[in-house]
Amino acid sequence: MSERKPVADWRTDWDHLDPAWRDDPYPIWAELRQRWPIAQTGRFEGAYLPTRYADVKAIAYDTEHFSARRVVVRDQYLDTLMPAPPITSDPPNHKPEKRSMLPFSTPRSMLKIEPKTRVICNDLIDGFIANGQCDAAQAYTRHIPVRVIAQMLGVDPADGDLLIKWITQILELGVSDDDSFVAGMTEMTHYFHAEVAKRQNNPTDDLIGEMMRAEFDGQPWEPERVIGALRLLMIAGIDTTWSGIGFCLWHLARYPEDCQRLRNVLQLMPLAIDDGCDRGMAKAHSIIRTYWPRDLVAGHGSRTTITTV
Repeated sequence: MSERKPVADWRTDWDHLDPAWRDDPYPIWAELRQRWPIAQTGRFEGAYLPTRYADVKAIAYDTEHFSARRVVVRDQYLDTLMPAPPITSDPPNHKPEKRSMLPFSTPRSMLKIEPKTRVICNDLIDGFIANGQCDAAQAYTRHIPVRVIAQMLGVDPADGDLLIKWITQILELGVSDDDSFVAGMTEMTHYFHAEVAKRQNNPTDDLIGEMMRAEFDGQPWEPERVIGALRLLMIAGIDTTWSGIGFCLWHLARYPEDCQRLRNVLQLMPLAIDDGCDRGMAKAHSIIRTYWPRDLVAGHGSRTTITTV
């Protein structure tokens, strides 16, 4: 894997993997909005970056000219599509697919898993509390969504390390390493094929079983649609969650006065969690996504994509 060239000019050479963006993207965005609201780059096979809300919204809603079939920004794009509905779906499929998945993530559904989630978190803390310190990202944050989602899906909790490996291959190494990306996606897809096959003649009450009973146009989801939705849950649900939790803990470690304030006024905890996760999501690399021009999706036209923050 070759070393990345530093950004020469954010207006014409932007790169969300550059250390300056990673460490503090807000000044970069602010300057672009003021001086060059739609930046461009020759990286990622050519891409534009709208930085104003109005432009981002216009592109996202312009489904006549832009497609969401590819959403991950890559140095080089593979010819093979691996759908993850509904995020990679265009109208008319997007809305009914999204509606089919909503019951799995309602506040009531989340309340059901809260007790188990607390047990998971306490068990993880018990593993390092005697040491008086830990690497919170490695020992705590990345394990929470993996274990919670494994329970929701009804898969073997011991497969947690596998899930972590695939997310790392796909979203971290795979951005610039095709072999890593393909290996992670392929292994994860085969894993979910096997889990779906187990349930075809033996229905279950776990999330995979519920997805297999979800309906699209009055018919149960076919296995490939279920597996695609599971890919989305894994990639989006795990990565963004451990990023958000990690950012909250990083902030409290960096600003001990905020940590003490929470200890003094526990009623502030829900607000602190919401605010911290929102800020953490804004800094996560996975928030970057693409909209492809329709002529490109059809197989012709410029390879330039529209990338949004």
